[in-house]
Amino acid sequence: MTYPVSTAEFMEHVRYTADASELSQAEMMLGSATAFAEQYTGRRFMTTTLVSNFDRFPTNIRKAPLAVLGGSVSSITSITYYDTDYVQQTLAPSLYRLINKNDRGFIYSAMGKEWPTNVATGEPDVITLTYSVGGSADSVPASVRSAILLIAASLWENRENEIVGSNIKALKPSTAAKDLLHPY
Repeated sequence: MTYPVSTAEFMEHVRYTADASELSQAEMMLGSATAFAEQYTGRRFMTTTLVSNFDRFPTNIRKAPLAVLGGSVSSITSITYYDTDYVQQTLAPSLYRLINKNDRGFIYSAMGKEWPTNVATGEPDVITLTYSVGGSADSVPASVRSAILLIAASLWENRENEIVGSNIKALKPSTAAKDLLHPY
């Protein structure tokens, strides 16, 4: 798996030369640190395909969007829905448009168009949106990469669940890492 920070960068950060078994541990810690950063910020940093489900389209009374999670949307793979006969339909790309604002994706009906009204009602998850978010490691902000390094280094240093002479607070992500992630 690819993370915003490579194991080589991490080993340089902790100033350690690792053997093969330790490199797999380092990669696991980078994965945990990246997962924390993504969960804390509510966005994905590396290109990821996500699926969101909705119970209904927004009302057509005013132009309301489907708001999606994970950060800015780079592409929409498909929007499908079940019609009133419970037959799955695929919404044509000409019927919607993507607008990214403040690092969030919003899917609106196309200009001059409205969301379908023949959608099954009273059923959960009748609309499925498949989309991609994130980017390459090069597009991850330096402060996020630094936070991931801080969190992974803390996990590397404190590999055991209990530390003699220390309390459990020492194992939580540092305030500095959270401060670096907070703008995102």
